[in-house]
Amino acid sequence: MKELNVLVDDEANVKICDFGLACQFKNNEETNNAGCGTPGYWSPEQVKREPYRMMPDWFSLGVMMYKLMMRQSPFEPMEPEW
Repeated sequence: MKELNVLVDDEANVKICDFGLACQFKNNEETNNAGCGTPGYWSPEQVKREPYRMMPDWFSLGVMMYKLMMRQSPFEPMEPEW
């Protein structure tokens, strides 16, 4: 999730969208290790290509909220280790 994926209409209705690559889990037990999303919003486990579930979504939400409040990124984008 990133700022470009949040749409707000004239009536302040918020929609979350994704016009790029997305990963979908079939159930809560499934894990993934693909590098989906924008690297500046990846969680540490995504950068290390470790298995993950839903936590990277919360991590990217935290990055987005930080950027909206502070008007800067919380860190330099991490480069994948592969």
